[in-house]
Amino acid sequence: MHRLVRIYDLFRRRAVSGNFCCFYCGKMRPNSARSKEHIIPACLGATLSKTGTPHICKDCNTRAGEEVDLPFCRDRFIESKRFFHGITNRGRRPVFMVGRIEWTRPERVELYYLEHRIIAYRFRTQTNESCVMFGSIGQVATPEAEEVIQKSLKERFSGHRRTSLKRAESDEERALFLAIQTLGQESRIRASIDITAWDRAIVKMGLGLACLVLKEEYAQSPQADRLRSFLWENDPDKRSESLLHGSAGILAQDKYKTSHLILPSPNLHAFCLTDIGSGIAFTASLFGEYENTLEIDAAGTFCNRLPGTLMRGVGWIVDPQKK
Repeated sequence: MHRLVRIYDLFRRRAVSGNFCCFYCGKMRPNSARSKEHIIPACLGATLSKTGTPHICKDCNTRAGEEVDLPFCRDRFIESKRFFHGITNRGRRPVFMVGRIEWTRPERVELYYLEHRIIAYRFRTQTNESCVMFGSIGQVATPEAEEVIQKSLKERFSGHRRTSLKRAESDEERALFLAIQTLGQESRIRASIDITAWDRAIVKMGLGLACLVLKEEYAQSPQADRLRSFLWENDPDKRSESLLHGSAGILAQDKYKTSHLILPSPNLHAFCLTDIGSGIAFTASLFGEYENTLEIDAAGTFCNRLPGTLMRGVGWIVDPQKK
């Protein structure tokens, strides 16, 4: 019995001290560097049980969270969709930025929507201090509304000074508040989509799911390295030189959508890897409407790794309402 225990401990120590190939950097890492990663961001409603993997090193997990997932999840469009669909992330409903007020004044003021019909105006003072002012849409202040405000000051507006016309610390702030009140519902709001955040997020999802299905051989292939060269390049000029083929963003739409073949109902996310004859394509349909595509394998080297006979492919359906 003791001999069997020693043999078991020997194999366990070898397994723990072994290496694995990180999907995001393609390098061999020790098992101690493993971490659990949401290939599909949690802000879209994905879970570790569906699209999670332990084949990501801690360094890449941290970097992907800060440089890819966070900008994508805080994109105005993604936040607005989550807000109006009631999609939470770690139990929190998003505070979403509607846009920036367009006017002739020098201050840059951003408008946000919160729950309970609360609105927030975020701006910087001349001394570069971050401030936020709260208001409401057609209702008086309630305890629930104040709770939402206090929560946002701890999360989205952490480090901001709460201010108002009564709390104004300078003539500059008072003039700003009066100017906002004068605009009222006539405010012109400029909204924008972070296309770079969309592009990098789609590449990260495609790379991760392709490695999950096609295994280590793909993770260490030139095709995967091509995706990584785009994913981790912070210089936009160099990133634009990457030889990637596909489309991303809410404007990259066609009438015919591949993902509609597997979507059982609208408002769901669909992700699939498909054999397109000449290679493998990754398709990501967000909220059942906004389809993005990415070439995963241009040479067709890994097509026979996909399941199926007449039509090879694999797909994932994510219901953001049910997590």
